[in-house]
Amino acid sequence: MGDNVTGGSSTFKGVLGTGVLHCMGVNVARTGLGEKQALDLGYDIESAWYPPLI
Repeated sequence: MGDNVTGGSSTFKGVLGTGVLHCMGVNVARTGLGEKQALDLGYDIESAWYPPLI
């Protein structure tokens, strides 16, 4: 915003968010882009899933 106030032309490209949910003893969390979003944007990705340690 400060750049634009002083005559610049910066644009806001967004942020990567974090979400966390705890329900019935299970925690679920996410940070950043999802797998599909990253692929749609052209990123070369790797995914991993780890089962609960219960």
